[in-house]
Amino acid sequence: MVSTREYEIQGSLHIMAGGYQSRISDLLNKRDSKFIPLTDAIFLSIRNPEGEPRHADVVLVKVDCIEMIVPDSQEEQKAARDAESKGPDNVVSVKWR
Repeated sequence: MVSTREYEIQGSLHIMAGGYQSRISDLLNKRDSKFIPLTDAIFLSIRNPEGEPRHADVVLVKVDCIEMIVPDSQEEQKAARDAESKGPDNVVSVKWR
């Protein structure tokens, strides 16, 4: 789950497998990147938690607005296994719940 002041967002974050910039913190601290893309995203307004969650194929989240990130531990472990098998030049996905 990615939490901002306005929304809670669940989705997949795609990062490079292994090596340079393979950590979530690398992506968040990258100076030339102001937004992170989450695919297959479901988001809910914090101001209206009883409202209907909305879906989008892609949501761009402004890095400066992120207050908290909670990766899905099972998906994170799967992504790590995928990274080992694919090598350093491939992209893996981490699901956020």
